[in-house]
Amino acid sequence: MDQHDLSLWEAFLSGDDDAYAAIYTRYVQMLFAYAMQFTADRELAKDAIQEMFVTLLRKRQQLKSTDNLKLYLFVVMKNTLLNHIKKELTYRDYIIKVESQPIETPLMKLEMQEAQNRLSADIRQAFDRLSPREREVMYLRYVDELDIDAICTLTGIRYQSVQNTMQRALKKLKELFPPGMGIDIGILCLYVGG
Repeated sequence: MDQHDLSLWEAFLSGDDDAYAAIYTRYVQMLFAYAMQFTADRELAKDAIQEMFVTLLRKRQQLKSTDNLKLYLFVVMKNTLLNHIKKELTYRDYIIKVESQPIETPLMKLEMQEAQNRLSADIRQAFDRLSPREREVMYLRYVDELDIDAICTLTGIRYQSVQNTMQRALKKLKELFPPGMGIDIGILCLYVGG
């Protein structure tokens, strides 16, 4: 335990800017060498040290006494540096994600909207070919995700009739949207339900 460090720290906590400067001068090189143990990026290490000292100054009123200033500064330095590294990695991941996204041109958006409108119209026409009972049963099963027993209770139809109604509806939809189109019947029901 270094008495000089403790008196510098207490003076700093009391508002002495000269003590702050003395702490900086005394520890900046040691902190830099310590930071370089975690990163090869000299600028990142310098930025973290600067941020650490600015934070100490800004939060001076909230800081407590310590019996080992060197250890305290090293712990704060490590945490600050690791936060910088974490932010840097998050930023890089974000940039990579953004750069890997295809760029949508207005023409591409228009074409996608037209394709979606055509699909929507085709799906609605397909559902229009179903009887009202078939539409209701399909909606309850795939949109509301009710089991067959619940559909029976809600519609007043017998269990076997609900199954038969679903099978007829599925057959009609599969004829209109064959498996090769890659359109799931449940998705069709959600699309119409939404």
